[in-house]
Amino acid sequence: MPLYECRCDDCDRVQDYVQTVARHAESPACRDCGSPTHQIVTPTHIQADLPEYESPVSGKIIRGRRMRRYDLESNNCRPYEGLEAERKESQSIRSQRQRQINRKVDAELERTITELDVSNRLERTDERSDRPYEDAEQVRTY
Repeated sequence: MPLYECRCDDCDRVQDYVQTVARHAESPACRDCGSPTHQIVTPTHIQADLPEYESPVSGKIIRGRRMRRYDLESNNCRPYEGLEAERKESQSIRSQRQRQINRKVDAELERTITELDVSNRLERTDERSDRPYEDAEQVRTY
């Protein structure tokens, strides 16, 4: 929705308001005194495009936001968002890579266990013991 400005008829206060284009002629009451207001014609606000610069990644001349977005995407980069955001992104990437490694290790372990000779097959258990064996009878050698 467009942003408009209006001036109070009584106290001369200028205020901004947001209004749909269909209701552009309706201006709100003054926030200070509640009197009627009338719309002020103001120039539109236009955001300028990025100034021309050389891409630090590809070395190409970048002219505008669209070229910047394309340059970042084509070089598998993203805009810098501050140190805290970079740390979070780095942690996210490390976690994702660790999950991939864990899946590969689990799959390889599963494959190794299933391919073991029946006579040497270990029984899988969900129990885990961090205590050392108390006597040699408890240790199975292969």
